[in-house]
Amino acid sequence: MERTQNNNLQGFGNIVIFCFFLFFTILLSWPLFFNLDSYLLPSYLETIHSRGYIDTQAVVDRVNNTVAGLLTGDFYPLFAYTERGEISKSYLVFSTLGILVFGINEVVAHNLFFLFSLFLSGLFMFFFTKELIKNKWAALFSGFLYMSSSYLFSEYFLGHSNLWQLQWIPIIFLFLERILSGKRSFKEYVCLGLFLGIQTISASYYIIYLTFIIPIYIIFRNHGVLVNKKFWVGMFLVLIIVLVVSSPFLFFRLERINHSSNIRSLEQNLTPNRILISFSDLISSKRSFSLSVVSLILSVLSMAFLFNKRSHQDLRKYLPFIFFLFFIPLCMLGPFSKFAPYYWLYTFWPLMDFLRVPKRLFPFFLLSVSILASYTFFRLINNKKILFIFGLFLFLIIIIFLTYIVPSPALMNYHLFTP
Repeated sequence: MERTQNNNLQGFGNIVIFCFFLFFTILLSWPLFFNLDSYLLPSYLETIHSRGYIDTQAVVDRVNNTVAGLLTGDFYPLFAYTERGEISKSYLVFSTLGILVFGINEVVAHNLFFLFSLFLSGLFMFFFTKELIKNKWAALFSGFLYMSSSYLFSEYFLGHSNLWQLQWIPIIFLFLERILSGKRSFKEYVCLGLFLGIQTISASYYIIYLTFIIPIYIIFRNHGVLVNKKFWVGMFLVLIIVLVVSSPFLFFRLERINHSSNIRSLEQNLTPNRILISFSDLISSKRSFSLSVVSLILSVLSMAFLFNKRSHQDLRKYLPFIFFLFFIPLCMLGPFSKFAPYYWLYTFWPLMDFLRVPKRLFPFFLLSVSILASYTFFRLINNKKILFIFGLFLFLIIIIFLTYIVPSPALMNYHLFTP
């Protein structure tokens, strides 16, 4: 594997990286990390029952019902889908095992799985970015941007055990990138199939989105593989693995889709709570301080570097993310016109009419912003002329960030709710 020594922190090992993202997880989830028997809520939510659309109680009840069923030999609750509080099967299995094997309660299991998702979101984004940029500092920066998004925390507040699982997306792209860049070994295809299978049982929204996002990525990144026989054999193996991994749950999921009343019309897809109302929503945050504005500015600046003649080789690598930077927000606006991308996806792409909230495409926008911002970060720290100024700016940003997050829940506008 190609290695770049310049500006890489020497002696970085997997344990050090693990500790970095564990620290980031504690920092971002404070004080939840030390109060696992309580729910972390923003100030506008007094309890998990404050709004009718909060699914936390529904998914926790589902866990308890599943445990009760398993204790009596009834396995059906583990596989079935319900209309209210659609639950992630990976979350359900994790929580059920936590209760039955380790004796923790349902609230602790709920919070542990969220922290697990938060940690892996950053860690897997680190590995994906490192595969692209070959620089561990930039990869750390990218992982932190990805895991610190307010989107992930908002889905936790709403009890969406499926939608807060952003961790599988970058690890899927990691193995896809390895395949497209020539590392087409058996291991890469197996791992891609395995994580796509886990994504299938974790969040139906994201796996359906991936069915058109992955082809777009392949076309922009390396369309030459489309005439490679070995590539198609490998992708057939991926499909088999996905079906095997998800098969215990997939039948019940498809049955629910076929008999569901949740198919949304184009008009319902345009209601304000389901689409991107304004582009300011892309950088807004319910947290007291956020790096979202900084990351968006850096991602736009990346194009100035990438379209430079000296960066021509890099452009092909990052072109899919530049495309998604504009394409995804357009899709998040919903089917506002017959020329809108979402209109065509809704009309022709399988299962898109089952998905009722276009703005849930946001994780793929977040992925693109994190990658492009980290590329700008990489170029800046390699430019000696502006390294000092950029370092001072970044230091001030970090100090402000820590000042807002660390001292107390009051400064974060959060509170703990103990049921």
